[in-house]
Amino acid sequence: MLLDTCGQCFSGETGRSRLGAASWAVDKDSQERKIVRPIPRQHHYLPVGYLAGFTPSGRARDRLWVHDVRQASRRDPEQPRVWRSLPAKVARQRDLYTIGSETAQPDLLEHELMKRDDADIRLVRKVCESRQCARDRFDDLLAFVALTYTRSPSMRPMMTRWVGSRTGLPFEEAIRDPESWTWLAQWLSQPLPAIYALVETCAQKAQLWHVLVIDVLKHSILPLLKRRQWSLCVSQSKDYVVCSNSPLGITWPLDHPSGKRPTLGDDRAILTFPLDRHTALVAGLDGPGCGRHVSRDAVAQINSQTVLSLRTHAAQQSFVFAPADRFYCMGNDGLLDVSGTDFTLVSEPTSGA
Repeated sequence: MLLDTCGQCFSGETGRSRLGAASWAVDKDSQERKIVRPIPRQHHYLPVGYLAGFTPSGRARDRLWVHDVRQASRRDPEQPRVWRSLPAKVARQRDLYTIGSETAQPDLLEHELMKRDDADIRLVRKVCESRQCARDRFDDLLAFVALTYTRSPSMRPMMTRWVGSRTGLPFEEAIRDPESWTWLAQWLSQPLPAIYALVETCAQKAQLWHVLVIDVLKHSILPLLKRRQWSLCVSQSKDYVVCSNSPLGITWPLDHPSGKRPTLGDDRAILTFPLDRHTALVAGLDGPGCGRHVSRDAVAQINSQTVLSLRTHAAQQSFVFAPADRFYCMGNDGLLDVSGTDFTLVSEPTSGA
């Protein structure tokens, strides 16, 4: 649990933090200058190993095509900004998990989540390679889906609004109220003094709150995911499935009346979660193409759900990660449309292996 790691941050057990770029340190015995390792300040909210599955080769040293849903290209205002990047250089944010401890390295929580990610990525790769998931491991797979959803920065505005609705106070005032931390202690099944001890020593209380509720929300939404009927969809060689910086897609079916935002708690909502460039989990998307091996039309529909769900988020950054500069989605020509009102259809996507 992240609560235990946060406790280490303020106990002095993890060593002093070393911030900034690489610097020189002098060894007292030999008087030789040695390079001090820089501490990463960019923290990933999507695992690098997971994003590697959306490169053309499926390897982390390969490059993704990044499509910016919210920003147009300078060369062609009718098209989104597109560039190539390593998986390690996307889906990250500076100091995302830093909670203001003077006695801990700022990347401690990043490393804790990376340890969790290692086991999750092995499971995801096994599912994608075998094209099936053992019944006793499916809950673990859904737990990974839940974790990627709750640790996303796009969830933080939602959490601040929720706290405000419960307390009637702005978020920054509410987290100074001991009552709000009482709720958190109950959710975490932890004694209140343990939570208070962290709060009293933490200068960045808002950041601490967001970090601690990652686990809370994960266990809260997991039952909502478990009650749905999921299909594992596998595409053909170049009918690529794409991912986004908020990969759990939540959308309404086409015949649903618009007017309110779809939620995980509504069983009528369509849920999609890309696992790699050829595999996706789907719930609620019925049709002739959805099954073990899916048609190009089904891939286009899954990709459209990913993009459309991304456009409903309040996050400042909305990126689609793909193995190629073009991919199939529902519309007229398969290219992302920056206006957000339509997609255009191509005859064949380009690039990729």
